[in-house]
Amino acid sequence: MTTKSSSGTPFSIVRVLAILAFLACINTASAATTSKGVNAQPPTSGTKSWAAKLIQKLQLKWWQLRKKSPNDVFTKLKLQQTGPNLFESPGFSKWVAYVTKNSKESPDMAIFSTLAYHYSDDALAKMLLTAKQGESTNTLATKLEGMQLTNWIQTGKSQDYVFKTLALDQAGTKAFANPQFARWTDFIAQTNTKNPEMAIFSTLGIHYSDDALVKMFAAAKEVDGTKALATKLEGMQLTNWVHAEKSPDYVFKTLALDKMGAKGFENPLFARWTEFSTKANTKDPDVAIYTTLEAHYSDEALAKMIAAATKVESTENLAANLRSLQFEKWVSQGKTPESVNTMLGVATNTDDLTKKVSRDYEKFYGKNPAIDRDAAGPST
Repeated sequence: MTTKSSSGTPFSIVRVLAILAFLACINTASAATTSKGVNAQPPTSGTKSWAAKLIQKLQLKWWQLRKKSPNDVFTKLKLQQTGPNLFESPGFSKWVAYVTKNSKESPDMAIFSTLAYHYSDDALAKMLLTAKQGESTNTLATKLEGMQLTNWIQTGKSQDYVFKTLALDQAGTKAFANPQFARWTDFIAQTNTKNPEMAIFSTLGIHYSDDALVKMFAAAKEVDGTKALATKLEGMQLTNWVHAEKSPDYVFKTLALDKMGAKGFENPLFARWTEFSTKANTKDPDVAIYTTLEAHYSDEALAKMIAAATKVESTENLAANLRSLQFEKWVSQGKTPESVNTMLGVATNTDDLTKKVSRDYEKFYGKNPAIDRDAAGPST
């Protein structure tokens, strides 16, 4: 006897019953043999596997005929209990096949809707990220990621909500290298078309301190794919400091320039700081720069730092101005070339920078005869 389901699918009840009867006979024969004392061999793993697949196939067919929804089948297969490794579950591929064959809507949409029903946004985001690493699940996971992003847009999720959902608030200074960062910036590009970079900077500023952002942007500038964005964000951070009236000293320490050493002028962040100082102290930026450097370095260390910078084309002009400011102060304090040589330890230090500072100050000192050095008191 053959019947048809309401969908028009042929279905042989006799065939199903025959198969089930056959399996029952095998089971009965095995039990009878055991009761007679015959040393029966247990079913092989191949037989068990074949039987399990057959039963599951019949079960899926039965659900199909009963028009079970993707969510019903998902639950009956207990896939909601598999946790974050759902895509690796053997039952998942069978469920996907069932949905693909029987879903009234787009199969991908049916899959996403079911997963979104059972998992939170953050759990699903992690699951899809993991699934993208698998060769057999990469394509589907990528499609589902796109659907999740679209769903966030359609439901009006904020950039901060998505940022935290993707756990980017825990990514640290290497956030730009996190695969989820690209998903987040994609979301922002589609929801903040007027100024996406400002939306990105604002959100980052909520979750990370100024010094953490400095490190984050510096790391991102080393990668071609994120260099352009990181450079723009650096500029926004600098502008934000100016508008917030941050002091040169605050920015100096935020950029960790107080730990830069004798060749600090060569540090890429030094250029950012001098740019800030120029914009924040338009009347006399060189004085602001010198005053800050003087607060963090001894006369000797600063003199050598400036001497090194005079040899580099990109910092030569600034270094010359700072050298003049330092030498003017020394002269006003009554420091003679001899006292400066003592401070520098010229007798024992034979490095080039020490010699250069000594020579340069002697020349500068000789060109300032108008200063009453005797009235300035003893040199220190």
